[in-house]
Amino acid sequence: MERSEQSMGPFVAHTDTNIIRIWYRAGLENLNDPRRLVARIYANESASHKEEKEFNFLNNYDHIGLIEFGTDCVLEEDTTYIYRIGFIDHDERFLPFSEDSVKTFSEDLNKSISFICGSCRHLYVNHANGGISSLENLDGDVKYGDRAFRSIYESADGLPDLMIMTGDQVYCDHEEGSIVSTNPAKTIEEYYDNYYRAYQQPYFSKLGSKIPFFMSMDDHEIKNDWHMDMIMNTYNGYTDNRVHYENGVKSYLAYQASLSSVISNVTDIENNLDKLSNVSYEISIEEGESPYEDTTKGLFYKYSHGPAKFFSLDVRAERYMGQFSPQMIGEMQKQALEEWLLENRDDEYVKFIITAVPMFPDTKNVFFYPFGAPEDKWGGFCEQRIEILDFIRTNNIRKVVFVSGDVHVSLFSTLLYNNQDIGVYSIISSGLSWPVPGLQRFNFDWKNIPKESIYRSGKRVPNTA
Repeated sequence: MERSEQSMGPFVAHTDTNIIRIWYRAGLENLNDPRRLVARIYANESASHKEEKEFNFLNNYDHIGLIEFGTDCVLEEDTTYIYRIGFIDHDERFLPFSEDSVKTFSEDLNKSISFICGSCRHLYVNHANGGISSLENLDGDVKYGDRAFRSIYESADGLPDLMIMTGDQVYCDHEEGSIVSTNPAKTIEEYYDNYYRAYQQPYFSKLGSKIPFFMSMDDHEIKNDWHMDMIMNTYNGYTDNRVHYENGVKSYLAYQASLSSVISNVTDIENNLDKLSNVSYEISIEEGESPYEDTTKGLFYKYSHGPAKFFSLDVRAERYMGQFSPQMIGEMQKQALEEWLLENRDDEYVKFIITAVPMFPDTKNVFFYPFGAPEDKWGGFCEQRIEILDFIRTNNIRKVVFVSGDVHVSLFSTLLYNNQDIGVYSIISSGLSWPVPGLQRFNFDWKNIPKESIYRSGKRVPNTA
């Protein structure tokens, strides 16, 4: 079935103690139906609905729609609700075609919560015998890019409270059947098609209809090793790169960011998305101003559940390698992170900072693993990394955990400050589906957190001298 014909969802979007959002993508069967398409929420199977919301599908964003429960009714924290999606016919009868349940988050600081983090979900692999795609069965009736989600969905431990996907949820720069960056998506339709192939897989859809997914953007949502210098008019190929950026970000907003609290106002979602997708190609600098004041895109966001506080960084749309001095995040985002850390500095909170690329340890330069390049991680931005780590140390903020992906390996590490009883932690998630081995423990620098980056062979890398 073509993407234009296929509906997708529902997916549980941003959830809080008294708010539940539901995302749905309308197919032709929905768009051509004159009846109103609505969602209703219920306290239990036999109760009348507490609230009804009508979907308003956005033609300019691949017909996605987003509704929010909890604005016209009271939702209790840590409570399971049933939601149904269906049509209202000409006799005002509700005709549901989809039903599931979702649980609000909790404010209880003593509550145990669970989440799963993952990254790098590649759908297609090539084998020497001629190739096989995720649309063919590799494991019974489960597609390659869906096997991890089947494991989560069928886990004997039950479902987690939420799913964190730290980047590379789609590989828009990989041609179908390839694990290298060839023939990347360029038109908006090509970018949308990558999401169609990812979102229509059954276990991913089943899981997404029950728990909220919180996603961050990494390079493959746009183009391999993406940084914002690539759209500057001094960069070779900048004209094409501007098209990649515009369409990569627009499709990311429609299919990933719209699931998060990046969207501040559901009733005005299109205006929200338009502002977030607006691109300025020239950075205007007045005398005495910081060169980064205009670079914040607003794609970072935060949320909380029980004792856990989460801050999801945007480490791609504000990243500059050579323009001015390098930065991974803009000044406004950095200030927002620091304010959030101070607001939640009490030890009763565990503070998770989501960053698509690892904060530490640094990777060593592994020439045959493109995802091992240290300049593409925080190791290429040592000065800004030290500023963040020093802010945590000098303000005596404990229980800070950086959560990342990108390097296709599972790691846990602790960074201890010299002679101080305080440290920070790093969790790196493995690839959700990647057909070849990732980095190994010996591919990382376990001794140093360099304070500066230097240029070497045309690249900015950690100075380990």
